[in-house]
This record gives sequence, C-alpha cells and structure tokens, in this order.
Amino acid sequence: MNPTDFQTLTWDIARIGGFTAYGLTLASVVIGLVLSMKVKSPRFPRFVTNELHRFVTLLAVVFMVVHGIAVALDPFIKLGPVELLVPFASHYRPVWMALGITGGYLLLAVYLSERIRSRIGYSWWRRLHTLAFVVYLFATIHGLGTGTDSRTPWAIALYAGGALVVGGLLVYRLWPTGAVGRLRPTVLLGSALAIVAVSAWAWRGPLAPGWAAAAGGAATTKLPAAAEVAGAVARPVSTPERITLPFQAALQGTVTQTKTDGGTLVIDATLNGAVAGRLRASIPLARDDAPAPLTLTVDPSGATCVGTLTSARDGRLGGSCSMADGRVLAISMRVGVDDSGALDGTIQVSGAGEPTTS
Repeated sequence: MNPTDFQTLTWDIARIGGFTAYGLTLASVVIGLVLSMKVKSPRFPRFVTNELHRFVTLLAVVFMVVHGIAVALDPFIKLGPVELLVPFASHYRPVWMALGITGGYLLLAVYLSERIRSRIGYSWWRRLHTLAFVVYLFATIHGLGTGTDSRTPWAIALYAGGALVVGGLLVYRLWPTGAVGRLRPTVLLGSALAIVAVSAWAWRGPLAPGWAAAAGGAATTKLPAAAEVAGAVARPVSTPERITLPFQAALQGTVTQTKTDGGTLVIDATLNGAVAGRLRASIPLARDDAPAPLTLTVDPSGATCVGTLTSARDGRLGGSCSMADGRVLAISMRVGVDDSGALDGTIQVSGAGEPTTS
C-alpha cells in the first residue's frame, strides 16, 4: 500500500470510528434518560432495555478506541502515545483533542460503573452515571473542534438533532407533567446555557471560515497575524534557503472558478504556522484525472517548489513538487470551502526525494 492510500485508509477509519462512537454515545445518553423515566413496555422487559443500554455504551467505548488508534496511525496528524493518552499534550488542536481524550476516559468510567454497581453502591453509581452528560458535551465540542466534517450538512444535523433530543428529554425528565414543584431550575438553566454557549461557539468558531488556523491545526507555535503573513509573502528574497522538512501549517485563502476551457478551480492560500508562505493551484474541471499545476512558495527563504496535484477526494488533495536543488516534496492537504469561496484547512509537506548532485 502506497503512503497516499494508507493515509486515506487511516483517515477514513478515524472519521467513521469517531462519528460512530459519537452516535453510540448519543444513543446511550438517550436510552439512559428514557430508562430513568421508568417507561414500561410488555414487549421490552426492564432487564432487556438495561442490557441494551450497557451494550450500546460498550460499543461506544470500542469505537472510541478504534478512532484513537486510527488517529495515532494517520501519517498526517502523527500523534505519539503521550499525545494520544494525555490531555493537552497534543501538538494538533490541543484544547479540542484534550476534551476528546478526557471524554474517552469518562466514557470508560461510566461503562465500568455499571459493572461494579453492587460494590460501590447506588449513590456512587448514580454520581458516576451522570458523567454521561459530560461525556456527551465533551464529545460534541471535540467533534466540532477537530473534525474535518463539522461544516457538512449531515454533521450539523447530527449535532443539532442530538442536542434537541437530549435537551428535550432532560426537560421532560426534570419537569414531569403535573409535578411543576419538582422542577430543578439549576440543572435546567445550566443545561440550557450549555446548549446556547456551545451553539454560539460553534457558529463563530468551527462553522466559520478560518477555524483551522484558530484551532491550532498545525503547529503549537504562535501563528503570525494575517497581515504579517501577507507582508512576508510579498517580500522579495534574493537567496532561497533550504526548507526544513517535514512541516505542517494551516491554510487560509480563497477558491474561485473560471469559465474557460471547461472551468478551472483556482486555489490561492497562505500558510500560517511554524512555516509561512503561499500555495497556488489550478484544478481543471473538464477531466477528473488531469494533473493540476501547483506552486508552493515558503517564506522567509523564498524557496519555491513547482509541481502538480494528482489526487482529490472528499476535501483531501495530494501531489508533489520539485525544488531547484532537485528534491521532490510530497504534499498532502485537507481543505474546506464555504459558500462564499473562503478556504481553510491544513497542509503537510514532507521529503519524497533527495537532492541531485552535480
């Protein structure tokens, strides 16, 4: 299997595993809320629904592990064991990764609390079980903050629909019909504020252009301001230097479409991160398999790499380019484009060849 196919495989497994774990976590919370209402059905005895709840939670733990292993193996993110297991240790979107890692530990605690209920007693079991709501909250923020599918309609529908279902069941659970006096205003107010806060954050953050750079999607170093990057790209440099490989950076820019020769998508983006620069690519729409010309300029050295994009699938672009010294660089990108044509994403550049000798 070549590196591009392996990266595609690991990332697809990471995405599928992540959303499956999230869906199962959501289902576990919903089933738990329904069970807490003591709903009875002659077709589904209580022990059957309890076992279903435990099984769904176990499946969520399994797919959470699958998701974590796939992310660790993904050549683009390259998480080490410490980054994968310790919150805030990740170089990739550390805050949002930390919420996912912490949520995973809490999910495991919720599942294990079912298995040791007889040993810890009902009161402690109930306290641990309420952590399921924290797991759901952390998983939602983690998915929005790190997921490359966050801005797709189906992902937004999943997040919003889940919040409405959980919120509605929670209100019904805490405010039963005919028992207004049992209303728990603090819990309900806190839940409502959490939903509003996450919705507002998502609208102005992960669902808005430029999130890849703001989320820390490439490097842990401070990102330069857009004006500084633009100024650096515009500065002429007389002596190009070698590019330090490999490197990752956040992409921000625009995508436009021309009407000539069947149409062409033109990408013009800046690199923001430990490495600054500019990327330009033109993708012909007439032929899906036609190589697209690509130019990568890295500042402050001014080193330029010219080549082609050779693959495009589900927002992932791959290609290579050649340096003046004969080195061939491998380029892998993940990009997202909103309705206005604004682009954001991440780019990874690594060495695919050695310099030629004279």
